[in-house]
Order: sequence, then C-alpha cells, then structure tokens
Amino acid sequence: MFSQTFLFSSEEAPAADTRADICRNIQALLESEAAFSFHEDGGVESSASIAGYGLEGIALFSRLNSGEQIAFRLREKIMTFEPRLADLEVTFIASQEASNKLDFEFSALVNQSDRLNLNVQIDTISMSSSVEEDYGYF
Repeated sequence: MFSQTFLFSSEEAPAADTRADICRNIQALLESEAAFSFHEDGGVESSASIAGYGLEGIALFSRLNSGEQIAFRLREKIMTFEPRLADLEVTFIASQEASNKLDFEFSALVNQSDRLNLNVQIDTISMSSSVEEDYGYF
C-alpha cells in the first residue's frame, strides 16, 4: 500500500486503494484537533498549514451551530487537507432522536471522474468518528 500511495501517480494507484486512503485521511482529520483556530486574519497560508490540521475542538459542535453550519466548516477543512477530492458536498442528516452523534453524507469526485459517497458519524463526546463508503446497496 505504501508504494502504491507514495511511489505511483494517482492514476497508477488502484482506485480501491485510493478510496480507502481518502477514507482514512478524512477519519484522521475528523479525530484530530487543530493546534490553532484560524480565521480571516490568519490568512490562507496559516489555515492550510499543519497547525490547522484537524477540527477546532469541541466549539465546532456547540449547540449554537446548526448542522448546516457544521457541514460547511467540515467541507472547508476537508477540501483544504484532501486534495484528491473535487466537488465535495457535505450534507447534515438530522436525527429524530436525541443523541451525541452527528451524521453526515459526503459526496465527492475522486480523480475528476469517480464519485465517492461516504456516510460519516461524529461522536461529540469522545470526538471519534466513523467513515464508511456508501455503496448504494440499500
């Protein structure tokens, strides 16, 4: 897997390996906490630096943020740190029951032609996440 990911171009790496790598990277991003929170005054360079990798802590998931606002911020973060994706759509899935878990659907293009659909769940207590590819079987 290492040689496929780092030694071959994205066109040469098997599509399944690329998709699995993207899922792992998104999960790592969601489970990491950014060292700093950058806003307009930080500039593009600082928000895209390794210090900005991860979420801005639990404040992102406060009750004051709507699911759509959280989805927008997740999209920005993922587009910054996952360059293999294009045309990313992040949709918040509202739950009927009270829970500490937030559900999202991600849809993006990989290598500009292959659609990747993911089901993502974030546990706001443990700050853990689940990222699973949606194959559309159901």
